[in-house]
Amino acid sequence: MPVQTISRACQNHIFSLSANSRSNDLMDIALMRLVMALVCQIFSLKEGYILGSSRGPSRLVLARHMLQYLSHIVFGLNYTDVARMTCRDRTSVAHACGRIEDERDDRDFDKAVFFLELSLMYMARQITERAL
Repeated sequence: MPVQTISRACQNHIFSLSANSRSNDLMDIALMRLVMALVCQIFSLKEGYILGSSRGPSRLVLARHMLQYLSHIVFGLNYTDVARMTCRDRTSVAHACGRIEDERDDRDFDKAVFFLELSLMYMARQITERAL
């Protein structure tokens, strides 16, 4: 699967740090990077695949939805911020979260998502404890 192209406008918004960034923005970016790393590892994908402009195959769509869902549910990032960092529309993030919630009716899927949530919370706690 070739790496999808990410538009220049999107590249300027994704995980960008600047002198004007507020501390909340920096924390949101750090948390999104953590989720991105985990999702890329689980789905054996590169960041460019998930953030690319095309929809792609179902595995890619599931990975993108999982990235958006975990960012919102585990770390409480709002739809607008998740959408900005994933180059999607806020309503697309809401749709992704709804799709993952619907899939959680499957017991095995729910268990997998539960352990992803636990892993992210543990990793975030380890990072923040070391930073202090």
